[in-house]
Amino acid sequence: MTASSVGTPLTPPPRAACQTQTPDDEVKVDNDTPAESKVVKEKESEQDKLKKDSDNQQGTSGELTTGADGQVQARLTDVRIPVHVHVIRSAEAGKVSADQIKQQIEQLNKDFGASPLSMFTFQLMGTDETDNSSWFTAPPTSSVYNEMKPKLRKGDKNALNLYLNDVGEGYLGFATFPADYRAKPQLDGVVVKYTTLPGGSLTGYNTGKIATHEIGHWLGLYHPFQGGCTGPGDEVDDTPAEADPATECTEGVKSCGSDSDIPVHNHMNYTPDNCRTEFTPGQAKRAENQWAAYRQPTAA
Repeated sequence: MTASSVGTPLTPPPRAACQTQTPDDEVKVDNDTPAESKVVKEKESEQDKLKKDSDNQQGTSGELTTGADGQVQARLTDVRIPVHVHVIRSAEAGKVSADQIKQQIEQLNKDFGASPLSMFTFQLMGTDETDNSSWFTAPPTSSVYNEMKPKLRKGDKNALNLYLNDVGEGYLGFATFPADYRAKPQLDGVVVKYTTLPGGSLTGYNTGKIATHEIGHWLGLYHPFQGGCTGPGDEVDDTPAEADPATECTEGVKSCGSDSDIPVHNHMNYTPDNCRTEFTPGQAKRAENQWAAYRQPTAA
């Protein structure tokens, strides 16, 4: 099994290496690293939900099957995700063009479509814009999201709400996980730094792949370094355990005593955009189960 670091902030290389800021100014991709106890509990909850649905023969946008190990696996087909984009700006700062948003959706469909997660496609439903300076610079831990998100969020549990702002405290984005939806539905969604959109100004992270990474979390994926070399890791068998985030695109690096290379090209790692190009079949299986357990729309 893989180990990933779902408890420490993502830290790409110092900004001097791949951005235009100063070397002392650290960038943190996100803080989506839950405690190991939460990872274990969530996995049990996922399987309980899927087994119940399987026993009741409740369909997903595919089918549920039970393996020899007793684990239920969802097999999804053609999951179309409605996307609502919310642009948060402060006067002129934070403005993005309609073409950038269009390119962002295209990048998502390119990244997912060329991977084992090709069952997921993204469709832009609409864009709104809000001028609010406190919302614009709020870091992930800020309470302003308790005000902002409920006012702007649209759609059901299957709807992706993508918030664009300046995030704050050096973070490039953050996301909620599928299992969080039931308790706090109005806080569900993904926040990314507006300069990471295609054509943005954040060198090394401006092709739209930060959104791909954060949406991976929104679909239930952890970092490949979740838990480091111990614990359940990222609950995926084909992402080798990794002690720390990979921040450089150096192939052939080993970690945690494994004979396998760390997954520097995986979308859920911390390497620059041009290095992250893949999801694994194991990540696809997890995302399918997470969708079926937590995001599948209720049948009419």
